[in-house]
Amino acid sequence: MLAASLSGLDAGAGNRYVTLTLTNKSGKHCRTGGWAGLQLSGAAGQIPTKVFREGTARTIVIPNGGRAYARLHWAVVPADDETGTTCEPVADTLKVIPPNQTEAVSAKWKYGPVCQHGEIRLTPLATAPPA
Repeated sequence: MLAASLSGLDAGAGNRYVTLTLTNKSGKHCRTGGWAGLQLSGAAGQIPTKVFREGTARTIVIPNGGRAYARLHWAVVPADDETGTTCEPVADTLKVIPPNQTEAVSAKWKYGPVCQHGEIRLTPLATAPPA
C-alpha cells in the first residue's frame, strides 16, 4: 500500500541524484526499513540495473499518509566499455519493491540514461528527506 515517486534532480560532474519517496496509502501505520529493490524499465522491457546499498538500515514507522525517503545516485558518463555518447536503452519507468514487500510499484523515470552498466547507489529508507 505504498506509492512511489521521484523528485529533486541534482546534477553535477556527470553525477545525478534524485529522492525516492514512498507514500503510505494503507490507512494504517507501516513498519519497514532497509533498502528498496530497484529495476529500470523501458519500452522494450527490463533494463540492466545494479543496485549498490550505502549506509546502515534501520526500522522506521511510516504513519498513514506519511512518507519515507531514499537517495538515488548514478552516473551519466559511460564506462570505458559502454558504446555511444549516451548509455542505452534509456528507461521511462523505475520499478520499486519496498522493503518487506514482493509487489513492485512504479515511478516515472524522466532523468535520462544510467551509465556504468546501470549502476545506482541507494541509501536506506528514512523518515526525513535526504539533505
